[in-house]
Amino acid sequence: MATASKPMGAPFADRFAAKLVDGVILIIPSLMLHFSTIPFLGPLTLSFLYYVFFECSPAQATPGKRLAGILVVSHRGGGISLLSATLRMIFRTISTSLCFLPYLAMFFTRQRQTAHDLLTDTYVIVGKNDEPLIESWLESFKEFISLIQKRLRKTNE
Repeated sequence: MATASKPMGAPFADRFAAKLVDGVILIIPSLMLHFSTIPFLGPLTLSFLYYVFFECSPAQATPGKRLAGILVVSHRGGGISLLSATLRMIFRTISTSLCFLPYLAMFFTRQRQTAHDLLTDTYVIVGKNDEPLIESWLESFKEFISLIQKRLRKTNE
């Protein structure tokens, strides 16, 4: 796990490389979902599951971020929560729909934070994490399912 009190954010080139790798990974499944389900909703759901569960997992990174040698951390330097990852994804989606303009914040902040980083008090930093990616994603997804099951049981009582 990476720890730092005031982490230096990952350079633009590293974040861009990670985004390209993640885009390549998601393109074929996204196209398949776009044409076989409700257009845009299927790919959006896939992206949501991909980014949220990888970033809040013990691995703290998507496969693209792992390849680029960067991690997503909280303001305390540890992993981020499911709520933080979800809000990050919502704000990232809004940023994307605004022609990526909120991403420009990274060029004007000391820790190179984008708008969605600032709004969720998270950082993308240079760092390594040896947690296995797929197992970490599955662990995060299982925790999410367990949380939903508990909530459903409470409402049925």
